[in-house]
Amino acid sequence: IYEHPDAVPPSVRKHIDLNTGNDRGRIYRVAPAGYHRRVQSLAGLSSVELASLLSHPNHWHWTTAFRLLYERQDSSAATKLVQIASSHSEHLARMRAMYALAGMNQLSEDVVATGLQAEEPGVRQHAVRLAESLLDRSPALRSQICRLANDDSVRVRRQVAFTLGEIATDGATAALADIARRDVGNKWIELAIFSSSFGRAGELFTRLASNPEWRKSRAAIALLESLAEQTGLQNRRDQVIEIIAFLDSITDGEITLAQNVVRGLSKGLAKSKSPLLGALNRQGESRAGEILAKMIQQAKTTAVDKSLGEPQRAQAVRSLASANFDEASAVLEQLLDSRQPMEVQTAALRTLSR
Repeated sequence: IYEHPDAVPPSVRKHIDLNTGNDRGRIYRVAPAGYHRRVQSLAGLSSVELASLLSHPNHWHWTTAFRLLYERQDSSAATKLVQIASSHSEHLARMRAMYALAGMNQLSEDVVATGLQAEEPGVRQHAVRLAESLLDRSPALRSQICRLANDDSVRVRRQVAFTLGEIATDGATAALADIARRDVGNKWIELAIFSSSFGRAGELFTRLASNPEWRKSRAAIALLESLAEQTGLQNRRDQVIEIIAFLDSITDGEITLAQNVVRGLSKGLAKSKSPLLGALNRQGESRAGEILAKMIQQAKTTAVDKSLGEPQRAQAVRSLASANFDEASAVLEQLLDSRQPMEVQTAALRTLSR
């Protein structure tokens, strides 16, 4: 029996002895009569010969060659690996050679720059990833990475979005905005954008929100709300003020956008326990404060409305985390009553913990 016993149906199991053969070890390979192993030992090959095997079609051959190159750390193979990485006809061989060079600390700016210009998207994608270790000392690579924000391949753009997090320049922020603008709604690329937004979420928000046509879509509004929340979490006063200034500039025709942005910003400020949330809560001082005050009042009404569903009420309760304690305490105390739905009670407790 070579299947796991649990995979054998009970109706079959009662007719056979599952312990038969357990004195004979595991089955390693099932092969036809006359089979000859084609796998050879690679230990006796030179490092240059191992480098040539990175283009081998058999998985075992190239992975074993790759491992031996890493273990040996033999720089005599570097010239051959550079040749493969730069000009080999097989794109997989080029990628493997670049990683082999990286593993030997022999990866150069020239090899990466050549990879960034490769015709095959996979080579460009991995060249972007490998460039990260060289960006600190190479302005040319940083510029080349930023230009790839407009690459035709979505996989390349996603990797660029991740790698831009390693570049703290205005050009990198502009490139990140270009990707966000083009790929809004793609959750995998947005994940990369959020990963790279640390320290500049507000600036990225401003670049995107400055386009009136782009910010109209539902996906754009959702992305801007998330960036506003990130800005609140990062709690940088200059960038929070940028978002508040943006809210002061938009018209009543974009109230949905304004409400979502205020919700995201206040949520982030609440999570970071920022004193800026108090400034946002002061009514009459800004458009953001007015919008937040209306949203809090609506949340208080929704939270206690027993005619509404539990998820809607619980969401309203969570929104009260952006309110002052004095504003929300009476409602939250009421919602802790044991006769309230469990989901609403739990939301009230979590909101109070903020």
